Amino acid sequence: KGLQTILTALPEIFAQVPNARLIVTGHGPLREVLEIFIWAMHKGYFQLATTIARAGEKFEGKAAPWQSTLDFWEELKKHREWENYVKNAHKYLQPNRVVFNGYLTHRELRHLFPCADVAIFPSLVIEAGPLVFLEALASACFPLGTYFGGMAASIDTVAEYLPSEITELMKLHPNGPQTIRDLIQKVPLALHVSREHRLTLRRIAEERFDWQSIAKQYAAFLHQASKNNNGKVTKKQ
Repeated sequence: KGLQTILTALPEIFAQVPNARLIVTGHGPLREVLEIFIWAMHKGYFQLATTIARAGEKFEGKAAPWQSTLDFWEELKKHREWENYVKNAHKYLQPNRVVFNGYLTHRELRHLFPCADVAIFPSLVIEAGPLVFLEALASACFPLGTYFGGMAASIDTVAEYLPSEITELMKLHPNGPQTIRDLIQKVPLALHVSREHRLTLRRIAEERFDWQSIAKQYAAFLHQASKNNNGKVTKKQ
């Protein structure tokens, strides 16, 4: 799901929004590894954090998400921003500010989502229609996601309801360190504007994705098609 990109961006995000917290929901083979990764960054043990990132393929079977972290760190060192990043990680990345709550069913998730201001989905896999995006809208939670596949289509659906600069905040570049840079730039801004758009996000979910709304649109389409066909139904083999 690309969680590594969020954790890599956290020192810079928390530096801009010191009272922010991250809640990670779900389960998988990386939970304990990522908890150690956060602890290592906070303590300044970046040799350990780098070792974890370089061994990413062994933990998960895919090296690409961890490579984004390594490439981003190299960029920081190249531009002489590394020391400030390390200081921010030590100052702001306390383990209690990143909560791993494991797998939740929809019964529990429906109570958690409305408590969040922003939902982040930096997925590595192209999906036809990511339900988490719709769940965030229905909960009036401002969503950000990698801008490709079904996630891009979902974000584009929102565009007609919100100003373009607000919709742009939802788009994360899907490749490499740019995802991390987008998170650092856009998450603090999204946290700042999310509350003023909560009612609009909920209205989008109701008007575009609620089953009652879809049924009414489908019924209207069938009624119009019937009128255009003079009440006759044509069956094609």
